[in-house]
Amino acid sequence: MKAKSKRALISSLMAVCVCGAAGFAACSGGAEVKEFSVIGEVTVEIGEEYHIPAVLAVDEKGREYDAAYVVKQGDTVVETARDKLTVTSIDGYVITYTATVNKKEYTAETKIKVKDTVNPTVYFKETSVRVPVGEAAALPEYVVQDFSSIAEKTVTAHFMNAETGVTVENDTFTPTEKGFYRIDVSAKDALGNEGFGSAVLFAYEETAAGELGDVIEDFSSGYDSSLIYSKEDGKVVITPFIDGNDVSIKANTNGNYWPNINVSREFLQTYTDMYGKVLLTVYNEGAFAHQMYYQSYGEPDGNGGYTKNARYERFTIPAGGRADIEFTAETIAWHYGRSEDITLVIMNYVGDGNNEMFSVYFEKIIGRFADKKTVFAGDRVYIAPLWADIEQLAGKNPAGFEVYFNGEKIEDGVLSDSFAPEKAGDYQVRVLFEEDGYAAFDFLVRGRQMTLNENFEGEVDLTVYAAGDGAVLMHGESSFAPQGENALIVNYTTANGWPRLEIDWEYLQQFVGYYDYISLTVYNGGANMHQFYIEMPDKSALRRYDVPSGSMQEIRLNRSELQTLISNEYNLKVIAFNDNSANGKSENAFFLADSLKGCFTDLNARANAEIDLSHVFGTALFSSENAFDEFAVKIYGENGAEIENAVSAQNTVTLPAGDYTAVFTAKKLYYTDGLFEAVLHIRDAAYELSYSFEDGVVGTAYDGSLFTSNYRGALAVTSVSAGASDGVKSLYLPIDNNDGYPTFCIARSVLRDFYYVYGGMELDVYNNGAKGHSCYFTHFVGGTESVHRMPLDAKSGDTLSVSGEELLSLLDRDAKLEFVIINSGTDSDGGYYEFYFDNVRGMA
Repeated sequence: MKAKSKRALISSLMAVCVCGAAGFAACSGGAEVKEFSVIGEVTVEIGEEYHIPAVLAVDEKGREYDAAYVVKQGDTVVETARDKLTVTSIDGYVITYTATVNKKEYTAETKIKVKDTVNPTVYFKETSVRVPVGEAAALPEYVVQDFSSIAEKTVTAHFMNAETGVTVENDTFTPTEKGFYRIDVSAKDALGNEGFGSAVLFAYEETAAGELGDVIEDFSSGYDSSLIYSKEDGKVVITPFIDGNDVSIKANTNGNYWPNINVSREFLQTYTDMYGKVLLTVYNEGAFAHQMYYQSYGEPDGNGGYTKNARYERFTIPAGGRADIEFTAETIAWHYGRSEDITLVIMNYVGDGNNEMFSVYFEKIIGRFADKKTVFAGDRVYIAPLWADIEQLAGKNPAGFEVYFNGEKIEDGVLSDSFAPEKAGDYQVRVLFEEDGYAAFDFLVRGRQMTLNENFEGEVDLTVYAAGDGAVLMHGESSFAPQGENALIVNYTTANGWPRLEIDWEYLQQFVGYYDYISLTVYNGGANMHQFYIEMPDKSALRRYDVPSGSMQEIRLNRSELQTLISNEYNLKVIAFNDNSANGKSENAFFLADSLKGCFTDLNARANAEIDLSHVFGTALFSSENAFDEFAVKIYGENGAEIENAVSAQNTVTLPAGDYTAVFTAKKLYYTDGLFEAVLHIRDAAYELSYSFEDGVVGTAYDGSLFTSNYRGALAVTSVSAGASDGVKSLYLPIDNNDGYPTFCIARSVLRDFYYVYGGMELDVYNNGAKGHSCYFTHFVGGTESVHRMPLDAKSGDTLSVSGEELLSLLDRDAKLEFVIINSGTDSDGGYYEFYFDNVRGMA
């Protein structure tokens, strides 16, 4: 097609466009305007902005002319800004464009239709109010906004988030019960669009602090700033928080390092006088554990403070978990005497490695007469001893008791004077005092275990474990975990000189009668070497382990040592030096704890000897007191295959030379299934067994699992020639005049090995004292208690021979050999001296 013909076609199309344009006023009579077109009609949602398009008129010569516009709603001109029209009227708009071409005016129109699908907005100026029960109160102030007229409005009040509410008239409501009411406002406009809004009305009532109960304050009546508040304006924002039917007080820390929260001393004193102690339950929503503390005592320091001899109560709130902040009558009295409320400090310092934006939630305040007690499933708990000696309950007459399990009242296992929990979980006993209310006593019930083999994978009962000296305990994943993917993580800072892991002694008590020792592996995550040790009840260090950076170390606690902790009701405490000493340069770091397990010492025996398996696993597993519902013992070879019929009906086994594993399994009501393993080394005729102590380090203990002393003097390796009967080293026991019966002990596992390899045992003993001493050990040959005596003159030695019968009598009683030196009365040496022990060997 020729160019001229193409232009003619375009011109004719444009002319059609002009004449067909909506609202074009001068099309019929003039030919001056070639093009002047606009959109005839558009539909816009109310509340939106409509961008008004620019329009040009074009004459026959192609010249362009700007078109002006005016927007009207009816006869009223509507102002626009930057060619934008804010659509706020459902009645619509008209845009009229005007263009002047060759002194003639031309006009065109666009009609704007408006649709309204926008819901009315209900806006509350305040999200909650707090009013007294029984008094008419105005609702939280609100406004309803909409582009159309409001045709209908409904207000309802829903007690504790109930689905059905009551209608509220004239925006005034009278609450009838303590708690919170959800106030719902529903508004519908003339076009049927409906909007909603909610706020909360908290209703409180003044109650006398006279009746005993469980929860003193559940915060269901909202935030009372006279009870919990913060003096640090802007640093901590405190608001009520509702989750379903539960109300808590949310304290947003805003990432501050040491946010402070204050608690009323008057409130706490009222209830510590009633109960003895008050507990504030706190939930930590953060990704890190955080410590909270408050000062509980201090003396004037001369500078207006009370830092002299100050004491602080510290509590660790786990990440995503909760803990109780405890206040006692004594600590509150100290604050009351100073006319100051309690200041809770939250540790959120970046130097602690846990700074974050997070909130804590105060969930409830409870009064208690006693600490939560730990018992085990199946234990019978008698009720009278719980309350009989409590001063605050003196003179009150109990009318019975109730037992609750995880919040639900139960009857199973409940007798007239006691109850026996059948499952693990949280229990509460309520001793009823009629009009005086009830006294609540809390119990943590643990499921019984036979086997200790915790690798910290899966669920872990963190009530068993705690951190100390300001360290923070977590359970979680770590690429450095000694076993598996998870471990206990103990985080500490330079402020923690002796961070520690504690394991509850009541939990460990389950296992003390079974295992020869328990084992725990620690990993040093610091950049420096740190020394670890086990703390005994007298604060002494049982053993010390130097653990280099990035290294693991097995820590062992023998049965007798564990029994010492339990007898003293003392937790197992594994402590790391972080005090800038030679034992541990101070730093911000962590250590891991993993693979907590009970272990049996490997057995050594001659080939084809008849082995009593109660000597392998200990007599406790085979005793009638255990009365397992069922149990079995199996033997497995080096290839892992079971050796059929290896164990006799009398639980004995006879095996050829080789290495074997004995496996004891058991079931019992209330217990998790038991699984115990022990290694049997069955030796050929060439095997020899003895202890000359030549491999020991002078001045240190030899092996606390084998040779010990029940006297406070340290049993250690020495190179003093007087005591060495074989080589140059021996064990020595220092004794002084105050020690009436110092005792040298040989572990059951040593006795057992000599019995099954040789039949008997002997060792050399040397008395380096200035006087002769009578010595003895007790055995049970013939089933009766007998004494094997050994007199030793001053500066002389002799061989102590222990027969096979004597060894067997000790093994049958799961006993160690205790060699007693009489150092009292006329046998007292009157000074300091030593006994030496060497060359422990077999005897046929």
